[in-house]
Amino acid sequence: MRHLYDCLCYLFDTKHPVIIVGDLDLPHIDWTNITAPTDDIHSLFLQFCDNFGLTQFVDAPTRDTITNVLDLVLSNDPHILSSIDVAEPFSNSDHCVVNFSLLLDHHEQTDSVRYVYDFDNCECDEGVLSQALITVSSF
Repeated sequence: MRHLYDCLCYLFDTKHPVIIVGDLDLPHIDWTNITAPTDDIHSLFLQFCDNFGLTQFVDAPTRDTITNVLDLVLSNDPHILSSIDVAEPFSNSDHCVVNFSLLLDHHEQTDSVRYVYDFDNCECDEGVLSQALITVSSF
């Protein structure tokens, strides 16, 4: 778990929002009361969430036979989700589907400037231009 913790710390060394999604299999974390047993897994992960200001968005159990929230959506930006819901399991999975929508910034792509040279209509002595092109092509 310490190696995962170090990798996640590296991931969060950014100014951009970060989202962690998946079945983290941490059944003993109580996400409603933000508590966990004192051990090397659950308490360390909860400490990590606290240190990096992570919000956990899933508020309903995500497994048919367990009342715990195992499938998580975490982010260091509490305003990045516009909606989230837990739906019925897909196919023969024993985990529920977690649907969510992200609020992302829209960046307009500007047209790049493209220069096109019109050599057919340039005003220069053709002899000078021809000589310059011959000189360049002879290298």
